[in-house]
Amino acid sequence: GAYGVAVDIAESVSETVDEIKSKGGNAKAYNVENASEQQVVDFVADIKEHFGRIDVFFNNSCVDNAADRFHEYSIDVYDKIMNLDMRGTVFMTKMMLPLMMNQGGSIVNTSSFSGQAADLY
Repeated sequence: GAYGVAVDIAESVSETVDEIKSKGGNAKAYNVENASEQQVVDFVADIKEHFGRIDVFFNNSCVDNAADRFHEYSIDVYDKIMNLDMRGTVFMTKMMLPLMMNQGGSIVNTSSFSGQAADLY
């Protein structure tokens, strides 16, 4: 059977795993900030040690700044968005690929709605 791994910066990721387990599934929660290279390296090392491989990798990282208009973003907010949404996603994928290459697998990337239709201004 499949084993799910739920990863989020939020502590509430454990609630997702609890729900999976309550329905008879197997899963483990990890708190990882994908913008932190060291956290990603440590996470992937743990995955390799415990599972040895990844068959499906689903990226869904985003920072929600819905309260601000784009022209009001500070450069720090912009950097945070780019580090998490872009750089973190690319780095996490780069680190996961070696765990998928022998047997193949699937990578699914999604974005926030802002990735499809930006704020009006």
